[in-house]
Amino acid sequence: MKLLIAGAGFIVQDWLQITKDLSKVELTGIAGTENDLTTMKELAKQYNIQNIYTDYATALRETNADTVYVAVPNFLHYSFVKQALLANKNVICEKPFTVKYDEFKKLKQLALEKDLILAEAITNQYLTNYQGLKDKLPDSRSN
Repeated sequence: MKLLIAGAGFIVQDWLQITKDLSKVELTGIAGTENDLTTMKELAKQYNIQNIYTDYATALRETNADTVYVAVPNFLHYSFVKQALLANKNVICEKPFTVKYDEFKKLKQLALEKDLILAEAITNQYLTNYQGLKDKLPDSRSN
């Protein structure tokens, strides 16, 4: 996976801790604001991120990424995800996808029309309801 990161906040830094150990993830770029430039330079050096962008549209146009990880403030998710999908990029978006359900439906439809992946960055396996479901299902290892 060739990945462009949109955002440079704390969640990106946590996320990069995980991706550094994934050999099939190539970090092609990080996009943020001018205010994020120092942080992005530090992250690029630490995690071998190939390019730094202070303009998201330019990042989408110039990067060879096939996937964008969107980790910007929630109210920007819709706009950033839509731009990525329109640029024919798969998307992993931090939760929540959008602040309005209608916006999510539009993004889902766009992803389906373009045959792109649209995934929310959530780890269900650690939620209590997931464990509750798992506890109620028969253990497939005993069959």
